[in-house]
Amino acid sequence: PYTTLFRSSDSAELIGRYHWNRIKEQRALQAGEYKMGSITIRAQLLRDHLRVEVLNARHLKPPEVHRGSLAEKMRRSGRLGATKSNINMTRSQKNLDWVKSKFASLKANIHTQGISIHTANTQGQADPYICLRLVPASKFNDTPKHRTQTQRRTLFPLFDETFDFFVSGAHKRRENSYLQIIVKDRGLMGQGIFLGEAYLPLCEVEEDNMDQALADLPQLQLPLTRPQDTESDLVRALDSRIYDRQAREFLKKERRKL
Repeated sequence: PYTTLFRSSDSAELIGRYHWNRIKEQRALQAGEYKMGSITIRAQLLRDHLRVEVLNARHLKPPEVHRGSLAEKMRRSGRLGATKSNINMTRSQKNLDWVKSKFASLKANIHTQGISIHTANTQGQADPYICLRLVPASKFNDTPKHRTQTQRRTLFPLFDETFDFFVSGAHKRRENSYLQIIVKDRGLMGQGIFLGEAYLPLCEVEEDNMDQALADLPQLQLPLTRPQDTESDLVRALDSRIYDRQAREFLKKERRKL
């Protein structure tokens, strides 16, 4: 059963806890354990905006290498689907859920085959790019995400791109807020194949002023990870909220990374 704490928490709070758990997983890794590679950035927090310089990524893994076989993909999908609540679902709702699961299986099959073709065409390399966003999304719905240029056929991409997130009162919104850095492979059809992600807590970015150049700040190397939490009480609590759009959309995005 879900804990009383999770039942009484709203979805935004549960999503915030999920992000914090992801950061703890990231921090548990040692330098020699970066199996999915790493990303190097600089970050500077000013009064009304966050400035981020994306420098490079290292030791990325081609999609087919770390996504595993189609059988493993379907096993994960099946396990996730099994956690979905059937409370108060009518027969028509259950039938619709069954159709959706079959469609999801077909879509995963096509997607996996596309990955295999793309990986073969790039000869074990990738066409990586970086997406940057501030999370939780409910807290920064007025702040757009940013994306780097795509680097062709490399597992050690150099970006050297700088982005500004304009956030009113940024220095006052650091608590329980994070920079999410997602590395993707462009893919055969430009669909964006997940390669890994990293988080930077904004509370760990020192408030600065314009007198200090971003290039003078230390570089931050962050390990890339993939979500592993599929069966915890926190995830099941979110999954049980079948009529909560915020929870449903959040889990949908997370499951695409598996």
